Amino acid sequence: MLDRVRCVCGDGTNDHRDFRFLPGRARALGGTLHWKLLAATLCLAVPASDARAQADAKPLLQLEVGDSIGLPLPDAKLELFALLEGGIVWEWVAVTPNALPPGTDLIRISQPGYSPVVLSVPLQKGSRVALRVRLRAAGDTTPPQRVPTVDPIHATGLAIQGRMHTDVIGVRRVLDRADLENTRETTLGALLRRASGTDLTMVPASGGSFRPVTSRTLTPKSRNSALGRTATQCSLPVILNGDRRRVLPFEAADELVGVDDVEAIEIFPRGWPPPSAYSIPGGSWCGGVVVLWLRAPS
Repeated sequence: MLDRVRCVCGDGTNDHRDFRFLPGRARALGGTLHWKLLAATLCLAVPASDARAQADAKPLLQLEVGDSIGLPLPDAKLELFALLEGGIVWEWVAVTPNALPPGTDLIRISQPGYSPVVLSVPLQKGSRVALRVRLRAAGDTTPPQRVPTVDPIHATGLAIQGRMHTDVIGVRRVLDRADLENTRETTLGALLRRASGTDLTMVPASGGSFRPVTSRTLTPKSRNSALGRTATQCSLPVILNGDRRRVLPFEAADELVGVDDVEAIEIFPRGWPPPSAYSIPGGSWCGGVVVLWLRAPS
């Protein structure tokens, strides 16, 4: 356990020294009080040179938060959706940018008086992501909203590795937990059919379910003839909690996952190639990707 503890010593807040657990993944962001006290003791014994070296380590995420006209919001809160050590469900944990682990992380950026932004960011060692987010003033949410509405993500992000700059945001639509709270739909297909602004076309299927349009029609050689037109069936891939090793066809995800199980849904519509961290190689997949962030993925 101790070989996975890294101390980050600094001024902290309220004149206290700060320490954190930073294992390889988000699973161990939290810990028992015993381990935290032991880690704090170890931090006090870290030589000043080692502490400075850790403090000088460049974070994987460089974050800039502002309002809709670009004025900075330096007090904005950053949270990570993670599974704490010993926990059963994933939950939001307040972090700093240099505490984010490598991998595709779901983050939430918030500030009182503004609507929060929820999106995932792919991070990897050896590069950093420069993320700029604009928060909009919070609207009146007093009337319950029965139709989930997707608002565009006002963010830009570039993965910087040497001289190479790669877009990591792409064209995406996000439904977070706040959008799902007041909906009456219980299945993913019904939810996405009713939601506005997803850029998905949902059609009825058997048993009262709904499926995205997934047939790819091949253009015939002659524009004046419909003869020879064929359609190949493909599935819309669904990535679970940002892990490209865990991919389901939309039909399977619709049967296994209910709306109450979902914390956020990220949609990369057809017609725009998703960033490489969200592309699924091989298989009979259609254009577009859905990323489901579940509270308790099995």
